[in-house]
Amino acid sequence: MPEPKKKAEGDFDIFITNTIYPEAATIFTHNLRSLDDIKKDCYIVIDTNALLVPYSIGKESLEQIERTYQSLVKENRLFIPGQVAREFARNRASKITELFQQLNRKRNGAQGMQRGKYPLLESFDEYQDSVRIEAEIDKLLQKYRDSLGKVLEHVRGWTWNDPVSMLYSRLFSKETIFDIIIDKDNLREDLNRRHIHSIPPGYKDAAKEDEGIGDLLIWHTILQIGKQHQKSVIFVSGDEKSDWWHKSESQALYPRYELVDEFRRESNGGSFYIIPFSRFLDLYGASEEVVQEVRQEEVSVRVVEDRAIQSSRSSFDEFSRRESLASVAVEKWLIKNYHVREIHTSREQFRMMLKDVIIPADIIFTDESQNITAVEVMYTDTSRVRTPMLRMRLRERALAGYYAVGEGKIANYIIIIVGDNEETILEAASKIERGSSRLARISYILGSLNENGEFIKALSEADFYP
Repeated sequence: MPEPKKKAEGDFDIFITNTIYPEAATIFTHNLRSLDDIKKDCYIVIDTNALLVPYSIGKESLEQIERTYQSLVKENRLFIPGQVAREFARNRASKITELFQQLNRKRNGAQGMQRGKYPLLESFDEYQDSVRIEAEIDKLLQKYRDSLGKVLEHVRGWTWNDPVSMLYSRLFSKETIFDIIIDKDNLREDLNRRHIHSIPPGYKDAAKEDEGIGDLLIWHTILQIGKQHQKSVIFVSGDEKSDWWHKSESQALYPRYELVDEFRRESNGGSFYIIPFSRFLDLYGASEEVVQEVRQEEVSVRVVEDRAIQSSRSSFDEFSRRESLASVAVEKWLIKNYHVREIHTSREQFRMMLKDVIIPADIIFTDESQNITAVEVMYTDTSRVRTPMLRMRLRERALAGYYAVGEGKIANYIIIIVGDNEETILEAASKIERGSSRLARISYILGSLNENGEFIKALSEADFYP
C-alpha cells in the first residue's frame, strides 16, 4: 500500500476544512456587526507597526494620538499584546537610526558654493555682487549645518527618553499590556498545523527565523481577549500579508474569513476587524489633517516595502519597477494635494464604483463631495519618450476619459506623466496635442520621482499651453 501523501512537515489532514469551520450553519447565520456599530464598546489591539508610525510624523499628530489612546485607556479598552511590546523594543532603535541617517545626509548634503576665481570679471560690479552673495550663502549653509549637528547630538543622546517612548510610558501600564501564558509545545504544534494547511496567520512567515511565531502569538492574544471579555475586537495593523487578508490586485480587501470565524467562536459571537492606523484615528475622531499625515506615512512604508520586494527579484525589469514606484508615489501625492476621501488602486473596486465601465486608470479617488476622479499614471524614461507610440497612448487615454466624463461615470480624468528627468518631462510635454488637452475635465500633470521615491510635480498643461 503506498505511503500517504504529506505536505510540509507532518501528515496533511484531508478533513482540515471541518476543523477550520466546525460550525457549518454559522457560515450563513453569523451577523458581522459594522465598525461604527462596535466602536463604542469593542476592544482595541495595537500591532507593532502602528506603534512605530509616530516616529515619522509631527508634534500635533503625536498629541492627537495621545488623546485618542488616553480615552481608550481610561475606558480599559486598549491592549498591547506582550509580543507587540517585545517587537517594539526590538524595532524602535531602527526607527531612530533611520531618523539620524536622514538628518545626517541632509547636513552632509548642504555643501558650500562652488566658487572659482575669474579675474577677467572682477571689474564688473555684478560679478562682485555675486561673490558677496556666495559668501553670505556659505555663512548660512554653515549655520544650517551647525544647527543640524546640534539636533543630531540630541538624537544621539536618546536612550528611552525619545518623545514616542515617553508618550508610551505615560499611557501604557501593566493593565494595558496583555501578555498571555505560553504553552510552548502546544504553540509549536498549532504553528506546525497552520504551516501544513496554510491556515492564517503566520504561515506566510514560515521561512523567517522565528517561523512566524510572532504573528501567531499576537493572534492567540487577540483570541484570549475575545474569550475573556466576550467582546468584539479591532486589530490596528498595517500588515497586508495574505495570511491576514483576502487580497485582489495586490490590495487588501477584508480579513481572512478563517480568522473572523475563529474569533467568533472564541468570543461567543464577537466581530473581528483589521484596520490601518489612519483608519483607526479617523474612527475615533482625529482631525483630517492628522489622518492624512498618517495615511501618507503608511503609503511611504508601502513604497519602501515595494522597493525591497522588487529589488529582491533579480529578473524584474527596471522599467516595470520604476513604473510601479511611480504609481505608488503618485497615490501618495494625490492624498497630500487633493481633498481625498477614499482612494483605490484595485481594478475590482473600479468595476464596482463605475458599474463595470472599463476605463484606463491606475487610481480612482472620491473627494469630499463624492465626486469620482480617475487617474492614469504613465511612466516614461528617455529611451521611450521619443517614440511615436507615446502620442498615440495619450490620445487614446484622453478620449477614453472624455467619454467616461461625458457619460457621467466620473467627474474628472487626470493623466499624470512621470519622467526620469527634466529632459524627459519636456519631451513628453511636446507630445501632448493641444486638442486633447482642451477636452472637458481632462487634465495633464507632469513630474518626476526624487531620490526618496516621491513624486514632484513639474508641469501641468497650463504651463506649456498657456
